[in-house]
Amino acid sequence: MSPPPAAGYLAVQPPSSVNVVPVDMLACGPPAAGRLSWPGSRPPPRGRLRPPGCLRARSSNQPQHHLLGWSLGGGVALQYAIDHPGTVASVILESPMSPFGFGGTRDAGGIPCWPDYAGSGGGTASPEMVRRIEAGDRGTQDQTSPRQVLTHLYGNPVSVPREVEDALVESMLEMAIGPANYPGDTAASPNWPSAAPGERGVNNAISPKYCDLSGFAAPGGGPDVLWIRGDADLIVSDTSLVDLGHLGALGAIPGWPGPDVFPAQPMVGQMRAVLGRYQAAGGRYTERVLPGCGHSPHLERPAEFAAAVAGFLAGAATP
Repeated sequence: MSPPPAAGYLAVQPPSSVNVVPVDMLACGPPAAGRLSWPGSRPPPRGRLRPPGCLRARSSNQPQHHLLGWSLGGGVALQYAIDHPGTVASVILESPMSPFGFGGTRDAGGIPCWPDYAGSGGGTASPEMVRRIEAGDRGTQDQTSPRQVLTHLYGNPVSVPREVEDALVESMLEMAIGPANYPGDTAASPNWPSAAPGERGVNNAISPKYCDLSGFAAPGGGPDVLWIRGDADLIVSDTSLVDLGHLGALGAIPGWPGPDVFPAQPMVGQMRAVLGRYQAAGGRYTERVLPGCGHSPHLERPAEFAAAVAGFLAGAATP
């Protein structure tokens, strides 16, 4: 999402030495917004989510960037830290996606359920939700409408002033829809659920076929990490309501081959495993869990989120 006109609703007060730069993902937000992207029209090589060119250190003798990534943005923050060692002062992961991407993996090590990574990629998005975004649906008549997705899937629930909600919905509707953007293209597969990753678009970029951020745990340490999430997250969890393995187990998708073949992706377990290895290799991380909070702590619990971020930044600024 691009920063809405009501972005000031979240009053995180960073240290005076920190310059806050909000950026958008490729295909999101108005034409003038900053972009996070990757070269060319295809997904990056495995594990290469590219950062924006606007992130430049002010000096070469110390790390300058404090990165905060929400959901998919958490993956971008980790990739930036991997690609630019020594330039990141700290990383804040808010409800981050798994370091092994989204969909199609079976255990804490990110092993794929199928060799072709079926169950991830552009073909896994809700077609009706995609249609409603493209149509500019601002209503509440259907659970797949952008407004309902925002308020009831992205939170437990998201309850913000109406002008903030409207601005966030407008940001969702600015997404570019299509095989080259959101959700991306898909490939037919003989494996359940009959869809494997394609080669273009955002949902393919976060398929485990292309996305592996476990290299963040490489020996040598790195920036301090704050992992902050809600324990009622419906999107990034070990029982995610948008994970096809879990939906299959619930009977929502026909033909599910069972937990031995295609279990729910243990997203939280995968992140904890990678950060555990990061800690064992000399890094430091803190996990903060907000009880009863969903996927959007900054919207659902703004005061708690702001305090956690400000406190972490103050500590990260201390050698």
